[in-house]
Amino acid sequence: MALITAADAAFTAHGWAGTRIEDIATAAGVSAATAYNHFPTKHALLGAVYAPHVHTLLAQAEHDIANDRPIVDAVTDQVRPATTGDRDPTTVGGHGVDAGAARRLPRRRGA
Repeated sequence: MALITAADAAFTAHGWAGTRIEDIATAAGVSAATAYNHFPTKHALLGAVYAPHVHTLLAQAEHDIANDRPIVDAVTDQVRPATTGDRDPTTVGGHGVDAGAARRLPRRRGA
C-alpha cells in the first residue's frame, strides 16, 4: 500500500513523465528492487493507483444504466470535475467518486 500511496502522490505532483519508480520506492521507504518485484513496470503501478477510481466510475455507470438515467447527465457528472477543478474526493455529481483522479492521468505532450 505504501508504494501505491507514494505513486499516487508522485503522479499528482510530477505527472507521468516526471515520475520514476526509483523515486516512488524511496518515498515509500523501500528499495527500487522491491518496487519492481511488486510492480514490474510504471504502467502496472499506474494501473494499481487508478483501479479503485475506474471501478467506482464503472459501478456508477452500471447504476445509471439500471436506472435509465439519461447518458448526457451521467457523463456530465463524471466529466465536470475534471474540467472545473472540483477536487472533492468524496463526490462527482453526488456519486462518491474521486474527482481528483482525472488530474492525475498521464499528461499528453503539449497539453
